[in-house]
Amino acid sequence: MVYDAQKATTTIHERVDKIRCIIANTKLNLCCGGLQEVREAECLEIALVEDEIAYHGSVGLSMSVPD
Repeated sequence: MVYDAQKATTTIHERVDKIRCIIANTKLNLCCGGLQEVREAECLEIALVEDEIAYHGSVGLSMSVPD
């Protein structure tokens, strides 16, 4: 029963983290249109890719559940 609760908690944390990432990326993507006008979109796109890589690299580490 404790294992099921830990598994449910881990699942909730993973989903919340994904939602946070989606919200942040959506906001940044909306800003991208305005930045294209001032030729800064390329810098933002690079930052978004680096952020996505960092996020996926840290998910496995931050989602561990203690025994």
